[in-house]
Amino acid sequence: MNHATTPSAEFFGDPQAPLFGWLHGTATPADLGVLVCPPLGQEMVNAYRSLQALAQDLAARGLPTLRLDYAGCGNSAEPPSAEAEHGHAAAWQSSIERGIEHLRARTGVTRVALLGLRSGALLAGQVAASHPHVVALVAVAPVLGGRPLLREWRMLQAAAALKSTRGDDALEVAGALFSADTCAQLSALSLSSLRWPTGRALLVLDRDDLPGAARWIAQLQLEGVDVQTRRLGGIADMLAEPQHQVVPIGVVQAVGQYLADRAQALDPPPPPRKKTLNDAETTGQRVACMAAGVREHIVDMGDAYTPLFAIVSEPIEVRADAATLLLPNTGPVHHIGGHRLHVVLARHLAAQGHRVLRLDLSGLGDSPARLAEPADAVYGRRAIDDLDLALARAQSLWPASALQLLGLCAGAYHALTWVARHPGVAQCIVVNPLVYHWREGQTLQDYEAALQAAYYRRKWLRWSSWRRLFSGQSDLRLLLSVAADRLRHRLQAAVKRPAMAAAEHDLNRQLYAAARHGSRLHFVFSEGEPGWPALQRQGAQALSTLQYTGKLQIHHLPQADHTLSTEDARLRLLSLVSHCMSPEPSADLDPHATTQSAQRAAAA
Repeated sequence: MNHATTPSAEFFGDPQAPLFGWLHGTATPADLGVLVCPPLGQEMVNAYRSLQALAQDLAARGLPTLRLDYAGCGNSAEPPSAEAEHGHAAAWQSSIERGIEHLRARTGVTRVALLGLRSGALLAGQVAASHPHVVALVAVAPVLGGRPLLREWRMLQAAAALKSTRGDDALEVAGALFSADTCAQLSALSLSSLRWPTGRALLVLDRDDLPGAARWIAQLQLEGVDVQTRRLGGIADMLAEPQHQVVPIGVVQAVGQYLADRAQALDPPPPPRKKTLNDAETTGQRVACMAAGVREHIVDMGDAYTPLFAIVSEPIEVRADAATLLLPNTGPVHHIGGHRLHVVLARHLAAQGHRVLRLDLSGLGDSPARLAEPADAVYGRRAIDDLDLALARAQSLWPASALQLLGLCAGAYHALTWVARHPGVAQCIVVNPLVYHWREGQTLQDYEAALQAAYYRRKWLRWSSWRRLFSGQSDLRLLLSVAADRLRHRLQAAVKRPAMAAAEHDLNRQLYAAARHGSRLHFVFSEGEPGWPALQRQGAQALSTLQYTGKLQIHHLPQADHTLSTEDARLRLLSLVSHCMSPEPSADLDPHATTQSAQRAAAA
C-alpha cells in the first residue's frame, strides 16, 4: 500500500544558516522516520537519483523520510562562521542532528533511523552511536574511516594532476574542495572505534564486487551488536556519473524491507514529548535568508500538467534594473549544477542585485517527467517547451525585469535553441556546448569521446604526461581505447558528411535568428573544447558578422575543463558572468585577471 504524500522541499534549522531538505511524508501516522545522509563531494551528485528513489520507496512503506543537504552542500547555506573556521566535518554532523529534530517535529515520529551511503555512513555513524532518538543505522558501502577516505581522495587528486589553490593540506577532488581543517576533522573519524548502545540495530550493505566492510562486521558481531549484513550488486551503479546512473532496485528493496521490519518490531512508542522553544526553528519554510542581503524561495515554474521545480535567489532589496537569469540543468545534474556551480553563481549574482532561478527541466532532478516522456533525458525533446513555461512564468512574476539565460553543456544547447526560436530573452550565455543540433536517436557517447580526445591532446603537449606514461603511471589501455573511439567517430562523421553540411547552414540561421530576436550572445569555452572549432566551422558566416556588429562575443577560459571542476575555473566563470550582466560591460575581459576579484567577492 502506498502511504506516501507529495514530497515537500523545505528550508529549516538555524535562521542564520538554514539547511535544505526534501521531506517525503506519509498520509498515516508513523513512529519511525528515516534521515538520508548522502556521500560527500561528487558522489553526492552521482547518487542523487538513487537516494531520491530510496526515499520515495520508504515513504510508500509508511516511513516518513527526509533527504538532507549538509551545511555548505547542495542547497543549504554555508555553515556559521564559528563552525566553518574549524572545518566542515563537525558542521556536517551537526546538520544530521538538526535533520533528526526537523524530521521529528514535522512528522511526529519519536524514533529515527539513519541511512548513509559511503562517506555519508561514516558521518551518520558518529551521530547514530550516541543520539538518543536514533534506533538504527543502515550503512551502504560504508567508508570505515576518515583516513582511508582521505587516501582515496589524494589518489584521485594526484591522478587528475591537480593541486588545490587553498594550500598543500587542502584537497580539491572532482570539483569538491575540502579545507585542511576539514581534512583534519575527517581523519579523526572511524566507524570501528564507535561503541554501540544495546538495542541499536545496524544493517550493512556491502558491494559484491569490492567488499570493504568485512572486518568491521566481524568486530560488531564479536561485540554482540545487532547487525545484519548483505552483499549486493548494483551499489556501484548508485555512484556512477549522473548520465550513466542506474537505480539499483535490489538495494532499494533491501533497505525498505529491513526498515519496515524494524518499524514493526519496535516497542510501543513513548508518551508524546512536550513542545520546546527550539521547535519553532524546525518548522519547514519555503523562504529563507541564505546570506547577507540574499534570500531564496522555492517556486514551481511550470503549470498544473508540468510542474517544474526551481529555487529563486534574489536580493532582499531588489534593484530597479535587476535582471532575471534562468539556469537550466547541466546535463543530468539536478538544479545545484555541476560542482555546485549554480548555487554559488546564483547567490553571488543575487548579492549584486540580480534574481537567479536554478531550474530542473521535466524528468531531471526534482521535476517529474512529462506524461509518456522518459526520465533523465539530457536532450529531452520537450526541454524547449519547459523553458517556454518557465520563462513565461518568470515574465508574469517579474514583468519589469529583463530575462536572461545561461546554460552549460546540454543546458547551453537548450538555451541557444530557445533564443533562436523565440524573442523575449535579452542575453544568452552559452557555456561549453558540445552539440548545436540534436536529433532523436543520437547518443552521448560520441560527444564524450570528443571530450576525452580533447583532454588527452592537451596532455600530450606536457612533458609530465610523457614521464607518467614511461614510468607506468598512466593507463595505456585507456589511452588506446580513447584513440580508437575517436577514430571511429571520425570515420562515422566522414560517412555522414553530406548530412552535416545542412547542419552547418542551420547554425548560421540559428545565430542570425537569435540576434533578430534581440538576444545578445556570449559563448564561453574552456580550454580544448570541441564546441569551439565546431562553432567556427558550422557558424562561420554568422560568427563573423555578429561579432563585428557587437551582438555576439566569444570568451575563453584557459586551464579549465568541460565541467569547470576546479575552484579557480568556477571563480573565473563567476567573474565573467558578473561582467556580462553588468549594466555597461566593457568589450574585453581577461579571464586570467578575474580570479582574485572573484575570490574576494565570493568570500564577501
